[in-house]
Amino acid sequence: MAAGPADGVGVFPPALTSLVGRDGEIAEVAESLERHRLVTVTGPGGIGKTRVAAEVADRLATGSDARVWVVQLAAVEDPEQVPAAVAACLGCRQRPGRSVVESIITVLAQEPGVLVLDNCEHVVDAVAGLCSLLLAGSDEVRILATSREPVGVAGEARLRLGPLAAEVPEATGVPEASGVPEASGATEATGAPGEVADGVRLFADRAQLVDPTFTVTTDTAPTVARIVARLDGLPLAIELAAARCESLGLTGLAEQLEQPLAVLTSGARDAPARHRSLRATIDWSYQLLSRSQQRVLRHVAVLPGRFTLEAAEAVAGGQAREGVPGLVDCSLVTPPTVCRDGRSRYRMPEAVASFAREQLAVEEAEQEVRAAMAAYAMGVAERASEGIGAAGREPAAATWCDLEAPLLDQSPSWALHHDPAVARRTAVALAPWFQLRGRAPTGYPLLQEATTGTDRDALWFAAEVWLGRLAHSLADWPAAMRHFDTVCEALGSSPPTPRLVDALTGRSGTLRNRSRLAHATDDAETALGLARRLVYPEGEAQALVQLSLAASYGGDHRAATRWADEAATVDPAGLPDRVSRRVAIALTIAHADAGRLEPAGRTCAEGLESARRAGDVDMEADFLYFTTHIALQAADFDHAGPPICESLQLSMRSGDRLRVLDCLDDCAHLCAATDRPAEAVTLWEARRALGEAALMPELAHASHLREEGLREARALLGPDAADAAERRGTRLCLGAAAELASLMAVAGPPHVDPTASTGLTPRERELLTLVAGGRTDAEIAAELFISIRTVRSHLDRIRDKTGSRRRADLTRLALQVGLV
Repeated sequence: MAAGPADGVGVFPPALTSLVGRDGEIAEVAESLERHRLVTVTGPGGIGKTRVAAEVADRLATGSDARVWVVQLAAVEDPEQVPAAVAACLGCRQRPGRSVVESIITVLAQEPGVLVLDNCEHVVDAVAGLCSLLLAGSDEVRILATSREPVGVAGEARLRLGPLAAEVPEATGVPEASGVPEASGATEATGAPGEVADGVRLFADRAQLVDPTFTVTTDTAPTVARIVARLDGLPLAIELAAARCESLGLTGLAEQLEQPLAVLTSGARDAPARHRSLRATIDWSYQLLSRSQQRVLRHVAVLPGRFTLEAAEAVAGGQAREGVPGLVDCSLVTPPTVCRDGRSRYRMPEAVASFAREQLAVEEAEQEVRAAMAAYAMGVAERASEGIGAAGREPAAATWCDLEAPLLDQSPSWALHHDPAVARRTAVALAPWFQLRGRAPTGYPLLQEATTGTDRDALWFAAEVWLGRLAHSLADWPAAMRHFDTVCEALGSSPPTPRLVDALTGRSGTLRNRSRLAHATDDAETALGLARRLVYPEGEAQALVQLSLAASYGGDHRAATRWADEAATVDPAGLPDRVSRRVAIALTIAHADAGRLEPAGRTCAEGLESARRAGDVDMEADFLYFTTHIALQAADFDHAGPPICESLQLSMRSGDRLRVLDCLDDCAHLCAATDRPAEAVTLWEARRALGEAALMPELAHASHLREEGLREARALLGPDAADAAERRGTRLCLGAAAELASLMAVAGPPHVDPTASTGLTPRERELLTLVAGGRTDAEIAAELFISIRTVRSHLDRIRDKTGSRRRADLTRLALQVGLV
């Protein structure tokens, strides 16, 4: 290879490891060099810029007549020495009366080729000046540069190297030695189906250097994918991690990567100092930044996940407007991407963020910066809350919260301990989003902690109403009653307010679900009168809905229809979209109970579409449940099953136990109607036992239908078989009952195959039974008098033997082999 003078100065050293991936980037760089005279490969330290340039240089030298000179600038500390380093590589001597640059131009004019300038970032200004002179002085020269930031010369073509993929699209037939990861990471999938992600291949290749027996199997592939994703697909970080695989083990390595800078410290001794640890690589880039850029980097590092320029300015001030794009140029922040809400968002790789937060701690400004972040998060939450409550604006506002979820999750938690007032405002503002997205299990305790012990001001009353609503979503009737009662008692003797109307309608719904229909009706009538006095359309619609539902639960279908029709006359332009869906629920139930299945189905379908469009998890589950209910009434059994499965999945995720029990009831009716009496008895018994354990009241109209169906099913089975089916239902936990219902709703009763657990030991079968019973690892350990580590070891072996990875899969397996 003609790559420099005879003494070998200016050549890339031979590669000691294989190049994994980058074929597309190498081809793109080579093609770009044919069209442009200056091409710069950019990217963060450790991304593989030098390796790509070396491969391009080798291909050019061996596949064409072009001469290739390689100038490695990493060791050049004085920018003024850059021309001398290039001259030394070319083997040219400075002639009297001529500058070094002129001497270089003379050589390049006589022997056209490609000049490779590697590692330019620390002398980038000098490189820019030299490139300008060389390109102007010789028409034939082409320059390939590698740098963590662009050279910045007119006509420069830039190629930013991205991370290696952590995953590929789902594939089949992948060899065991490579495996296909299932976990999604920070890097995009770029491979075709059936291929293995480049990041996973690189990890496996480098891990085999220290442990020749290492392979990535279908079991370990998800862990490897998580490691690659955690390291943002950075090749250097992947190689450093793979080198620790033998000493830490794959699982131990994955756990310790929560602190990547502390783990990835043992690079090869012959590697450049800046590549011997991840910290050194990042520090090299950090030291090249201006003081202003360093400050922006430190401050922006507190922002979790992707962030907007607005968020960056909130924590770093006006300097962020120019500073963040500058950090993109320096390859310390990823370029912005336009997200679903139309906003552009940046992302800082986690390793860079960890380093920057360490520097922020040294600056002793972390609390100030996090306070700014919390204040910004509060503003986002309050603006989004206003949008969620406005007709037609709900989807956009909720999507904004979705995309800011890391910020909205982290900031209130910090503020709880440092700025309670901000925490309270943020938590109250987030409550509509919590309800919409089925986040009540986490939103309720946050809101409760944020408002406990605070003054009874307007915000406190708003918080109590939302606490009641979230508790209602969780079917925690005592808690819901407590919150609604508090507001009603405190505001009942004062002039009426919309907040009192909200509390009355909320309490009405809770009383209805506790079978106290007369009291529920009284509260709803009071709320309706107050709402009309206040000209409060949302409260009026909510009160009419509660009146309709109370009448429906009491069997007065004519009154239920009258109230629902009246609710539908409230102008939806003045209602939050979710309240409009509540009106649709009331109409659906009223029509269905009166036997008007066609309008019931039409209204239900419209409501389901609205809920799905908004991402309203709870109400999507509700409409799916009523879709099944209507299908059962119409004896359309083929279409009754799938909606149950969807509703169960959503309800289990959001913690809506009441809706889960309703789905069990409908699935039992489906089984009874399709000649599966044993399964019907099992599900009805599970519904009864679980309802009693959770203090769920029996509603008269539903209980009557259930008892009638149960008598018929028991008569078909006979006493012994019926008792056995009931005993099975009694043993089921909520998760196992939901899993069984899902199986039977779409595929009939699960096929019991005792051989599926043949390879399991008696102890493993015992653990499988306990998992299906809803026990946690800690509960299993206590029950069997073994350690939690031993429990997890047993479960890992069960997963390896059966291929059942998730807990739900283990529950399904237990059902299929007849353990429950």
